[in-house]
Amino acid sequence: MKDNYDFSQSIQNPLTRKPNFYKISLKQLRQYFLSHGEDGKAFHVYVDRVNSEQERTTYPPLKSLKYMENYPDVLNKLRQDAGRTINSNL
Repeated sequence: MKDNYDFSQSIQNPLTRKPNFYKISLKQLRQYFLSHGEDGKAFHVYVDRVNSEQERTTYPPLKSLKYMENYPDVLNKLRQDAGRTINSNL
C-alpha cells in the first residue's frame, strides 16, 4: 500500500524516521500502520489509543451471524460506517 500522508510534517524520531505515534492523529496513525504492516508497534499503539480515547460498547460473542439480528444498533452503525467509507473514497 502506498503512503498517502506526508509524515515529514509530524514529529518524528530522528533515528528511525518514524512519526511519533502518540502525537499524530488516530487517522494518520491508522494510515501509517496500514501502509507499514511490518511495524507491529504502530498497530499496538493504535489499538491502545482507540481503546483509551473512544467510548466502547461491548457485546457478548455471537454463536452465529444470524444472532446479529438481535443487535440492530450494531447493524445500523456498521451500515453507516460502510457508507461513510464508500463516500470518503469517492
